[in-house]
Amino acid sequence: MFFAGSLTRGDRSVFDSENYAFWSDDLGATWQIGGIVPRLGLNEAIAAELEDGGVLINTRSYTNGVSDGRRAVTRAHFDPNGAIHFGETILDQTLIDPAVQATLLRYSWSDHGGKSRLLFANPAHDRARVNLTVRLSYDEGHTWVYSKVIERGASAYSDLVVTRSGEIGVLFERGNTGGLHFVRCTLGWLTDGADSG
Repeated sequence: MFFAGSLTRGDRSVFDSENYAFWSDDLGATWQIGGIVPRLGLNEAIAAELEDGGVLINTRSYTNGVSDGRRAVTRAHFDPNGAIHFGETILDQTLIDPAVQATLLRYSWSDHGGKSRLLFANPAHDRARVNLTVRLSYDEGHTWVYSKVIERGASAYSDLVVTRSGEIGVLFERGNTGGLHFVRCTLGWLTDGADSG
């Protein structure tokens, strides 16, 4: 089990938080903290395993206390001794973001003739928590070739799931006071029929 978390040291503000990695190799009986991403201004991180055994960490991002308006992405890999090494953190220019928790999930792997698919969802706006959008990547999150808005109005924190039938489920807040909502869609709908899984 692998998780990306956030920490704020000393009297720093939450806008100067850092992301760190921690995991368990024994189903949660013990945990190991693997290191801290070398950049301030990151919090509410999410992570997905990559096909090469590495990890993609995706997070909301601030510079000097101001939202960057884009998601920050860090790729990490493990060395033969099991230590984690973080690559450069970059702002993904496609993943516009109003500084909100988002969700990232692997839909499928390429082994056995399948396709590598990653899903991402967030309110796709650089300032307001609106336009909850689901995106699909076939290249481990380097590009996001398909996207669809599933809620044009107020939307905030979200979580993705893949159902037994292969549908994409999204649980999300409809703003701060609109309650929780759950919607489902298919790969076919997301890709206008180009990919049915």
